Amino acid sequence: MNFLTQLGLLAAVLVSPIAPGALDSPIPAEPPQPPQVSMRTPAPFPVKKSDAVEPVVQAKSALLVDVPSGTVLYSKNPDARLPIASITKLMSALLIVENTKSDDVVTMPQLNNRPEESLMGAKAGDQFRLDDLLAGSLIVSGNDATTALARKVSGSDDKFVAAMNKKADELGMSETYFDNPTGYGKGENVSSARDLVTLSRAAMAQPRIRDLVAQKERTVTALNVPAPTPENPAPDKPNEYKLNTTDILLGGYLPIVGGKTGTSDAAGPSLVSELSSGNRQLIAIVLNSPNRFQENKSMLDWALNSYRW
Repeated sequence: MNFLTQLGLLAAVLVSPIAPGALDSPIPAEPPQPPQVSMRTPAPFPVKKSDAVEPVVQAKSALLVDVPSGTVLYSKNPDARLPIASITKLMSALLIVENTKSDDVVTMPQLNNRPEESLMGAKAGDQFRLDDLLAGSLIVSGNDATTALARKVSGSDDKFVAAMNKKADELGMSETYFDNPTGYGKGENVSSARDLVTLSRAAMAQPRIRDLVAQKERTVTALNVPAPTPENPAPDKPNEYKLNTTDILLGGYLPIVGGKTGTSDAAGPSLVSELSSGNRQLIAIVLNSPNRFQENKSMLDWALNSYRW
């Protein structure tokens, strides 16, 4: 065999494929490269700082939740079933906006409200654009406005309450039961802080509700000139009502975008608040608190200083 033949055979061996098992150990694969993440990208959930100290909350029940991630930032007896008073009106408002149009017209019925009730003060026979009456329910927490709207939707208080409890079941609010549309009645409306986070998220997802609960004040005018009365025998203009919010956290230094107050002998002072700023969206709830506004504000302040997003 001459030199050229030997060289050709050697070249053939060098380029031929290696049979499986011919090597004693496999060649390791390239390790996967981690994705390149910008350090400016916010975390999808809040991260608690190592030096954070728990807030002191005296309410019977409290809950603070990061809405986008569902992360519980603080809780105290969150599943306790407690009276909720006028926080009830968030559920009433949810059913109302789901079954009406903002420009529907509602005539105020004759109601026998008691002087101690929270009222818009609308007079029987006044006609309102529906969302103006809903403002009376949510901004000033008027039982009269809420009752008129409930009857507009369902025809009676009892039918509306049945729809409220059905909606609570659909939302998975297992600790919730409604007896009346307003939070003021013979029986108590009860819920838990955890259930109220669910309700608040559903209600605040409705633009009509979100717009109204963010308003500190609003002037509402009836659509009709009222009928003559002995006090006003020749009325020449519609009745006008000035509404001022029951939520004193609105317009403060925290970016509160709305919520709902509730107070009764059984419920004590209670409050739902939502804060929204950039990628931070929080819901704070206290039930039966000695100082509901201060405690919600303190929890929200604590969260903003104790977590990174």
